[in-house]
Amino acid sequence: MKKLLPVSLLVFIVAAFIVYAVAAEAAEQAADQPAAQASPFTVKETSLGKLDKGRSRAVGAVSPDSRHFAYVALVDEKMRVIGDGIPGKQYDVIEEDSLLYSPDSRHLAYTAKIGDKWTVVVDGKEGGKQYAKIMSLVFSPDSARVAYIGKTGKKGFVVVVDGTEGKPYEGISDLTFSPDSKRVAYKASLNAITDGAYDAKWFVVLDGVEQSKWLALPGPVLFSPDSARVAFVGRAVAANFRFCAILDDVAGKLYGAVTDLAFSPDSKRFAYAAELPQAPGQVATLWVMVVDGKEGQAMHAVFGAIFSPDSNRVAYVTSWGASSSVVVDDDGGGSMGDVVRSSLTFSPDSKHFAYVARVMGKSVIAADKQKSKEYDDTQETLVYSLDSAHLAYAAKVGDKWTIVVDGAATEQCDEVNAKLLAYGPDSKHLAFEAASEGKRFTVVDGKKAVEHDGAVRGSRIVFDSPTKLHTLVQRNDEVLVVDIEINQ
Repeated sequence: MKKLLPVSLLVFIVAAFIVYAVAAEAAEQAADQPAAQASPFTVKETSLGKLDKGRSRAVGAVSPDSRHFAYVALVDEKMRVIGDGIPGKQYDVIEEDSLLYSPDSRHLAYTAKIGDKWTVVVDGKEGGKQYAKIMSLVFSPDSARVAYIGKTGKKGFVVVVDGTEGKPYEGISDLTFSPDSKRVAYKASLNAITDGAYDAKWFVVLDGVEQSKWLALPGPVLFSPDSARVAFVGRAVAANFRFCAILDDVAGKLYGAVTDLAFSPDSKRFAYAAELPQAPGQVATLWVMVVDGKEGQAMHAVFGAIFSPDSNRVAYVTSWGASSSVVVDDDGGGSMGDVVRSSLTFSPDSKHFAYVARVMGKSVIAADKQKSKEYDDTQETLVYSLDSAHLAYAAKVGDKWTIVVDGAATEQCDEVNAKLLAYGPDSKHLAFEAASEGKRFTVVDGKKAVEHDGAVRGSRIVFDSPTKLHTLVQRNDEVLVVDIEINQ
């Protein structure tokens, strides 16, 4: 008589067969389905805290690396700074416009009022002496030094650098560090009564030494990129408002007005716009661009020279009547309607040049003397890739915006923010912010990487490597650093 298998073993065999059959069927079905597409991005979000109650938008100070955010909050009739979501000490008043991150993004400073006096707070620590008012708080470019203007009384002002007071003056303005952080310059005045008349004398104080005196000093004090040279504009005589450019404390030719001082990146070249003295009977004023001491063609107006990165080329805008044109390398380039002065852009290799112009209600991009198609509108930001091979900008056709790369339009959307346009260091990837159907996104290589309510004002999209980038955004009432990795 044959032995029967135990019931438990039979159950096990049947169950195993069923599992195998189900698994086989699932595998067969999966084989018939297309493979799931891998996500093009890996996204990591880091919260910098939620905004204070009653604040709907993230408005405050953004660090240069776009990884930190601070703002002033009102608490029980007091004020405090909230940096990256962490509240600081309460003060009677905090000057919101004074909020300042250091260039290396590691330090946060601001001015605060205690009673009737003001102090400087750096990284949560109050400075030494307090003043009736504190103005022009600034970090040095290397982030190691701090300077500001302190008001000592009704008429007295001093510059404080690294906690040390300078000589008191009756007026001080335009405090600045040199690019190498070693030098300090500012404008100062000593008012006096000469022969019964009020006489205001202005001069630049450079590294604690007073330079030549002038009736007025309109405009900023400008260091050359190598920090060796200093330029500013001085009013020489009272009659006819005669002004000159002063370079290394040596006065240049007198003009009716002088504006838009500019050094070349190598610090060897110098340019400015100047108004020619009017001849008898002359109605319209004439201006010239002075480059390396040489006057260009006289025009009704000239504006802001820019030098190419290699310092060999110079470009500026001129106008005659209602039309304007761009001069590049002394070539006028022809009339182009209304040139957007702030759009003038050289490529990193200095070989290419582009700008925006408004013509008969339309916008065009002129790149290397070639005009683009006409658009209903364009934004003024033009971005070359780091290898200088590509040019990107925002253009509007009808009621839709698009990013145009090398003349070809990408996907249309309701809004784009060209100020956030950024190429990666290998020039292969392009990122920007766009909005469609009420939603806002960070877009990388034409694909939506992350949705949010918008980039924090003053922030930028930063590439940390060829395939990694980050941006600072707001979503609901929260501020977020969003790191995006492009999956290869």
